[in-house]
Amino acid sequence: MDRQIDDLTQDLDGLIRALTDLVPYVGSDVCPVCGRDFGEVSEVGLIAHVSENLSQYTQQLERVRSLNLTRSAASRALESMRREITDLEARRLSDDDYGQLLERSEKLALHLEALEALGDQVAVGERLLVERREADAAVAAAERDAWVGTSRGHRWGLSWPPAGTSDGHQRGLSRGHGQSERQS
Repeated sequence: MDRQIDDLTQDLDGLIRALTDLVPYVGSDVCPVCGRDFGEVSEVGLIAHVSENLSQYTQQLERVRSLNLTRSAASRALESMRREITDLEARRLSDDDYGQLLERSEKLALHLEALEALGDQVAVGERLLVERREADAAVAAAERDAWVGTSRGHRWGLSWPPAGTSDGHQRGLSRGHGQSERQS
């Protein structure tokens, strides 16, 4: 097909050049090729006839060239689409892979629901942790103030925290436990 289009383009181009070269030799209705009076076969003069045919052939040549460009662009686009289809087919999930992916998606949705259900419990846990930190800090501050504030602690050269203790909160709990046993 490409070859036929090229041949047609060359034939039209050659005909247009020949007619263009012939126009200067047409001075009357007498044909410069065969010598016959063109008025015998047509009411239109020879110059008008040649000019009209030259115009028609030029328009046809331009249409053929335009169609050829359009066909070439369509051909390139078609080839590009074929490559894209091949690429997409290569990346397409198999039925098994799609089924597994769907199953995983459903499991993830269930896990997400479970995690969302735990949201309230997490908020309560966070609040409790904050309260515990605040309580630990308050107990430690109270013990430090009580220890450092006593005259015995200063007189005897004791420092805070007392030796052998690492957690003021635990010490406070054991002190409170010991006091409640003594009171009983």
